[in-house]
Amino acid sequence: MPGKQGIRSKQWLTEQSVHVFNTFGLDITMNQLADYLGVSRGRISHFFATRDALFEAISQVYQYRLQRIMIAFELEYANYNFENVKHLFGNIMDNQYDYRCVILYAAGAGNSKSVASRQIQDAYRLSKTEIRLLISKLVAANDLKAEILDQQNYDIFEFQFVNLFTSWVISKEIYYPNNTYPEMKPLFHKGLLNLFEPYLT
Repeated sequence: MPGKQGIRSKQWLTEQSVHVFNTFGLDITMNQLADYLGVSRGRISHFFATRDALFEAISQVYQYRLQRIMIAFELEYANYNFENVKHLFGNIMDNQYDYRCVILYAAGAGNSKSVASRQIQDAYRLSKTEIRLLISKLVAANDLKAEILDQQNYDIFEFQFVNLFTSWVISKEIYYPNNTYPEMKPLFHKGLLNLFEPYLT
């Protein structure tokens, strides 16, 4: 079992790798990553034998931070409403952008067998259950019309919602590479919220 120093080193490598991949893209080799970080290739290999192993670790940090956001939200808003949920979506978007390299990695991996790719994809599939619960609570709070839960309406809403919430990071990188995240976040956030408009009470 690694000691405290080893754990700190692994955490440092993970977080710094996120910055490098976010800044320079996913084409960075492990040797180039070592150069950017100012460490030996062997130091990275000691903790991450492969590129997939590194992205697996990044994915775990991303998921941990997402869970913390959800827990904090549930603790703060026992009986939440649509206004509260707007802030939740914004916080989730911030986390997605902070860890955009692993989202782009998972999207590019397709049906890859890599653990990191499966972790992200499994998390998104699991989130569909959480989305349904959130919508049900907003209906119970009388913030959304009950008709959103009609199967046909919900299938269309869920498709649009999960696709937009999954792909906006990719759209930002492809279509708006010269715009900053603070510039683009209001647009993507508003696009997400507009999906609820037909069902707002």
